[in-house]
Order: sequence, then structure tokens, then C-alpha cells
Amino acid sequence: MGNKGAKEEETGEGTETKILMDYTGPEAVARKCTDVIFSILIIATWVCLTGVGIQAVKMGNIYYLTNAIDYKGRVCGIDAGVMGKYQLYYVRNDGTGVCVSECPQKTNTSVIFACVDKIDIPEAVQIAGDTSNDALVMEGFGYCQYAYQSYDVLSYCLYEDPQMKNAISNTVDSTFLAQLMGDVWKTKNYIFGFGFAVSLCLSFLYLVLIRIPGVMDIMVWGIIAAIFAAFIGLGAYGWQTATHWDYANTKSDQYILGMKVISIVLIILGVLWAALICFMRKRILLAEGVCKQGARCMFGMPIIILYPILQVTGFVLFMVPWVAYVLYTASMGTYKVIDTGTFQTKVYEFSKEQKYMFLFFIFCFYWTSEFIIALGQITVALCASTWYFTPHANKSDVGNSTVIKSAGKALWYHSGTAAFGSLVIAIVKTIRAVLAYLQAKAQKSGNKIAEAVLCCCQCCMWCLEKCLKFLSKNAYIMTAISSYSFCEAAKEAFTLIATNVARMASVGIVSEILLFVLKIFVSLGTVALSYILMDNVRVNGVSVAGELNSLALPCALIFIIAYCIAQIFVEIFGMIISTLMLCFVFDEEKLGGKYADNELKTFVDSHHDEKGEQLLH
Repeated sequence: MGNKGAKEEETGEGTETKILMDYTGPEAVARKCTDVIFSILIIATWVCLTGVGIQAVKMGNIYYLTNAIDYKGRVCGIDAGVMGKYQLYYVRNDGTGVCVSECPQKTNTSVIFACVDKIDIPEAVQIAGDTSNDALVMEGFGYCQYAYQSYDVLSYCLYEDPQMKNAISNTVDSTFLAQLMGDVWKTKNYIFGFGFAVSLCLSFLYLVLIRIPGVMDIMVWGIIAAIFAAFIGLGAYGWQTATHWDYANTKSDQYILGMKVISIVLIILGVLWAALICFMRKRILLAEGVCKQGARCMFGMPIIILYPILQVTGFVLFMVPWVAYVLYTASMGTYKVIDTGTFQTKVYEFSKEQKYMFLFFIFCFYWTSEFIIALGQITVALCASTWYFTPHANKSDVGNSTVIKSAGKALWYHSGTAAFGSLVIAIVKTIRAVLAYLQAKAQKSGNKIAEAVLCCCQCCMWCLEKCLKFLSKNAYIMTAISSYSFCEAAKEAFTLIATNVARMASVGIVSEILLFVLKIFVSLGTVALSYILMDNVRVNGVSVAGELNSLALPCALIFIIAYCIAQIFVEIFGMIISTLMLCFVFDEEKLGGKYADNELKTFVDSHHDEKGEQLLH
């Protein structure tokens, strides 16, 4: 045993347990900037992205992408002969169009508004004439069209008249769509009110419910029992069906044998599932304790649910110039006009330099998006670990201010670690993008061997990406706990996980069950409440539903928004649970379990490790 503040080592049956006498939680850790080189590297990457993007803006012309092509394959407003004429006006229902300077504001069937050259009239039409109601054939002018009132949408003149619109684009009558949009507009307050506010309230209500004694047990063990019953029930049903086939002689022996084999496999899986749950029983109880503590933690810092807004804001600020750079780079390509037989379209071909630019843009997108996610994970881990290592009597001191402080610490001290972890994942994702491109090329060429090899490579890279994400997430937690650099944190996290595989697996099972129920509870609950209110609450004797064509679209939009809110809640709650579990393992192995609280303290005091030695006395 060393001096005070040093590490104390206890040895028992060849196993060494290190107890850190001076560790009092993340708040007391002397934090240092970690993996600074990667902070510099990602900033340098953004600078390069800006330089390449500005060069693309100078050399490209985005109108080549957005503007239409006329009947001669000329890009409206740019190519010779149509410069300054940015809109396309249709003269036939086969997509034939003419570049014009502006779309007609009023319908005037006595005025010929646009014509193609006579030389472009097919010989058969010149001989037989064209009497269709969507185009004229005029001597010396070619195909022509009257001036029909239209409006400009992305440089295309779209007709106001429904019959003309259908004749040109074969689109569905807009009346139905207009009615749906009208329903959305009338219920916009309900959509946003229920979609955001009510779903958020239901999410926090769920945290309250799972802390009520017995509620979480019913959820977890009920679903576990349902899975066991499904295996056994399907197996028994299959066996009974096979027996009936055999008795009635309605199926061949191969069918009967196959059904019996499937039934036996299902029953065996059910038995194995039951055995696994029996083995994991104590660890599932521990996992329930961790999840309850996670609910307490998140309920104590409700502002943490708003943190994704900052992440989305940062992502949008990155995406605005990124999209512009990509579009201008695409406009640098050379295009050729392809006639499909019914209409003409542009097909772009890119040089090798442009392809490398696209690859660089994809890499920057992956790295930046993963970096933003990583910063969020470190922030949540700092919040949860601070809550865990705060003594029970002082838990009330951990609140919304902790979230703000943690966000500042994550950005100032650990942005390098976030950049390091996200870089590794971004590299793997970029490789997967290249493999996807090669797969498309191989499929087009019909090379089956190359397709199979690339498919195997894609699967391997997918597995590697998932493993790296799991390792990175736990490395961020160790960084939050001890201010480690990425590699040191990853090593420490891997060691703790490897020595507590069963516990981590049980937490994974229980948390997935709880998070799945949360998404269902919030999404369906929000939709149900909104439907009941809109269908039954009456103003001046008329309900909201009575003023609408249908509640289907408003309810669908409410469901989508509520599901997104639930998903954000799930991501944060899941990260908190993972953090608390790793904090518990760290506390148990390094600190003697002195910070374990409530259900976790009970587990430490009443259970034994794998060798039967009592952990604490």
C-alpha cells in the first residue's frame, strides 16, 4: 500500500484488483486536452474542404444541373441560341419543350406562344398533319403551342389548367392532394403540439412509470416470457401440423420431415433461451437496477433532451456549404443528351479528378457527422458519470447546469478524442461507399465473381463499422470518467467489458426491451391522444375531424414527429444506461463499489463475483 492518493493494490487468488483511493468523480479529475492532433487535423480537413469547394464554385455552373433541356438538347439559359431563356415551355405531350424567357401569365388561345423549328417535324407528321389538342403544326414553324397560363417551378412552366397539366405530365389531378394539404394546414397546431410537446411529456412519463416498483419487472420478464412462449408455441404448432399432415396423408414425406425439423429447432431454441435467462437472472436484475438509475439520472437533468438541437444546428451549418460544393462539382461534368423515345434527359460524365473530389466530399461528410455524434455522446457520458459519482445526499446538485458544463468540457477538452474516434469510423464508411460504387459497376458489367467478392467485403466492413462504433462509444465513456485519450480509453473500456461480458449483455437485453417499449409507448400514445382530441373535442358544436376530409395524414405526421422525438430520447437514454453500467463496473473494480446507489448498492452487497468471493463487506 502506498501513500495517500496513490493506488492501493489487493491481491487475491492470483487476481489483482486496483483500488484508486483518490478518485472522487469526473468533476474532480484534472482534465487535459486529449488527442489534440486530431482536433487540428479535422480543422485542417474543413479548411481543405472549403478550398476545394470554392474552386468548384468558380469552375462550375449549377444551372447545368437545375435547368431543363429543350427539344434540341440545349440547356435553357446557358447554351448558344437559348441564352437568357431559363424556363422550359412544353409544346407536346411527349416532353418536347422550348426555352422561353418567361412563362405565360394568362391563357390566350389566339396567340401562338412557342414553336420548334419546322426542320424538326417528323416527316410522317408533315404529311398527315397533327390534330391533337395539345399541339399545333404550323407551316414554316413546326410544333407550336398556345399561351396557356402557367407557373415557374424549378425552371419548368407548369400549366394551371388541370387538363393541360394531365396532357403534358400525366400527373394525378391535384384536387386530392390539395385536400390533404388543406387538412395539414388546418391541424398544424395539433401536429406540432402533439408531435413535439405531448410526445416529450410522454417520454418523461415513461421514465416515471419504469421507476414504479413492479412496472419494469412486468415489462422485462413479460417480454422474456413472451419470447419463450413464442418459440415453444410455434414449435408445438408446427409439430401438430406435421402430425396432422402425416395422419391425413395430405403432404409428401419431405414436407412432413421439414416441418418436424423446424419444430424441433424452435423448441430447442426455446429451451436454450430459458437456460440463458436462468443463467442471466441475477445479471438481469442488475440491468434493471441500472435502467432505473438511468431514469432517475435523466429525470434529474431534463434539459439534456434539448442537446440534440445543438447537434442538428451544427450539422445544418455544415451541410449548407457542403451541398453547394457537391452541386457545383457535379455541374463541372460533361453531359450528353439521351433520347429515351418519349423524352430527352441529361446524363453526366465525370473526370477522374471530379470523382476524387466527390470521394473527398463523402469522407468529409462522414467524418463531420460522426464527429458531431461523438461530441454528443461524450457530453451525455460526462453528465451521467457526474451523476453516478455524486454521493446520494448531493444528487440534487446535479441538474440542468451540469449539462451546460459538460457540453463545454466535451468541446474544450475532448474534441480531439471525438475527432479521433469519428475518423476511424469515417474511414470505414468511406471504404464502404467505394465498395458500393464498385458493386454497382460490377453489377452493370455482369461479373458475378466480382459481385460476390465485393458483397463479402461489404459485409465484413459493415461488421467492422458496428464493432468500432461500440468500442468508440465505450471509449468516450471512459474519457468522460477519467479524461483518458482515445486509445487509452478504448483499452480500459475493452478490459472492463471483457471481464464483465455477461453483465454488459444483460444490460443490452434489458435496455433494448425498455427502449423498444418506450418508442411504441410514445409514438402510439401520442397518436391515440391526438386522434381522441381531434375527433371528440368540439368548438361551436363541430369537432376538428368534422372540418377535415380525413384525419389520416395529420395523424401520420404526428406519428412521424413523435417517433423522431422518441428516437432522440432513446439515443440519450441508451447512452446514459451504457455510461452508468460502465461507471458501475469501474466503481466496483477500481473503487470498491463505494459510489453504488440504491439497487446497485444492494447488488454489490448481496452478490458474489464469478469465483464466489464476496465483493464488499
